[in-house]
Amino acid sequence: MEPLPLEGIRIADCTQAWAGPHGVQLLADLGAEVIKVEPPYGAMRGDKKATSGVYPDGKPGERPWNRMCIFNVLNRNRLSVSLDLSKEEGQRLFKELVKVSDIVIDNYSAGVMDRLGIGYEELRKVKPDIIVASINGYGPSGPWAHYHSFGVVQEPMCGYMALTGYVGDETPYRSGVDHIDPVTGTHTAGALMAALLQRDKTGEGQQINVSMMESALNFIGPAILDYTINGRLLEHKGN
Repeated sequence: MEPLPLEGIRIADCTQAWAGPHGVQLLADLGAEVIKVEPPYGAMRGDKKATSGVYPDGKPGERPWNRMCIFNVLNRNRLSVSLDLSKEEGQRLFKELVKVSDIVIDNYSAGVMDRLGIGYEELRKVKPDIIVASINGYGPSGPWAHYHSFGVVQEPMCGYMALTGYVGDETPYRSGVDHIDPVTGTHTAGALMAALLQRDKTGEGQQINVSMMESALNFIGPAILDYTINGRLLEHKGN
């Protein structure tokens, strides 16, 4: 068989919930080796998607983090390791992992990796050509930088909910899918593949910041352009 495009690429995955895992999932499907860094279960509860949702028989069982349908779908094609990144030993072991990785990705709130002592500037001391991608709600700086966010939060914040609803009814509606999460993950995967190409040409790594708000605005580009150019607000066309 022909090798997959990203075979030989290793990713240290610190993502959780949906946006980050979806982006990493795309890279894993393209052949990257992904090592998911999970916090110790019990102390920090682990990935939110590992402990909420639907179990095969409706019961969590003794090891619920391995029986969650959503978690397993979003985190396929991964290896995993449990590290407490709030502890010095966990940070040391994480840096050992970074030494043999190509990409580090997280979707914590802005500044969390820096506060843990494993932000981009520290990790590039360990591996100068490392590529680090961080996903957060509103970018790494600005008045909203430290707000937590999910795809459902982005829908009203970016104006998406103003486009979703029943004809003749001005009530905004959720999409019901929260697809700003996978849209953001897809943008992140594309940015990381571009960074890998850049590294192949220059030998240099880089830091990537992905804002969920920017991804959300990109997703409703036609509505924004229609208002900007024509002064016209798109009407509801259904839920």
